[in-house]
Amino acid sequence: MRGIVVALPNDSKLAASIGKGGTESSLIFYNRRIDDDTIAVLAPADLEKKYYAVPESLLLADVIVLSTANVDALLGETLIAAGMIDKPVILTDENDVSRFTKDANVTKVSIVKREAVLDEIRKSGTAESRGDVRVDLDAAFNVKGVGTVLLGLVRNGTIKVHDNLTHSSGKMVSVRSIQSLDVDIESAVKSIRVGLAVKGIESDEVQKGDVLTGKAIPRVKSAKAIIRLGKIYSEGNIKGEMIGFTSGFSQCKAKISAMEGDSCTINFEKAIPVDVGDTFLLTQDNKPRIFGAGSILGVS
Repeated sequence: MRGIVVALPNDSKLAASIGKGGTESSLIFYNRRIDDDTIAVLAPADLEKKYYAVPESLLLADVIVLSTANVDALLGETLIAAGMIDKPVILTDENDVSRFTKDANVTKVSIVKREAVLDEIRKSGTAESRGDVRVDLDAAFNVKGVGTVLLGLVRNGTIKVHDNLTHSSGKMVSVRSIQSLDVDIESAVKSIRVGLAVKGIESDEVQKGDVLTGKAIPRVKSAKAIIRLGKIYSEGNIKGEMIGFTSGFSQCKAKISAMEGDSCTINFEKAIPVDVGDTFLLTQDNKPRIFGAGSILGVS
């Protein structure tokens, strides 16, 4: 089984044509299985109230799909973000946006008709599942007769039934069963959307953005990071400004301090789980709303 996570932030009709709508929070998950491919399309549920779902989807995705039916600010912002995090982009052919992809420094681009998007997604592939298991969690609840169930995406490694993993709280969690698209499976690789029946933790102890890992990734209040600002961002110094920070399923307000060149300290408004090497996107109220990206160098 192969997993492919797709960000599709600007065309809910196209997302719905690819997969069946499932769980919804800041994102709506549209899921589909074709042969051995399990595809999860991530689309924002409410762009006005939860714009952070856009960077959320882009960071979690293996490939970004953008409709060019409407050439607007959202399309431009997502292209800027795709260029900053170096993700492959599939564009529909309704309008020529080559000038925008060039300005945004998006180098991995394919252009197809709307009806060919699914085939192009399946060609895109995903990186190999290597190293320690990591599952990023977006929901938790109790099921009568089952207990605690966690929903998330496998971000790395292969998770198996009976694995013992560490939650962001420090608790050891045992995986009792795994489901993908309502089918019981024994294991799941990178980019598979999973439902995990677990023991060792209660659902109210789990926050959106928490992780299950082979090694502990605790919630932290600050991190050292490298930051890259979009080249059309003109505000200059962001030190001391309250900005939006998104990494995986985690989202919060943050302040930049100790800025030296492109390295800095980021202080989070609340404790969130981040690890060395994690990528993130920065947002603001003004346009372009996604204006910076970076990666974590160390946590404290």
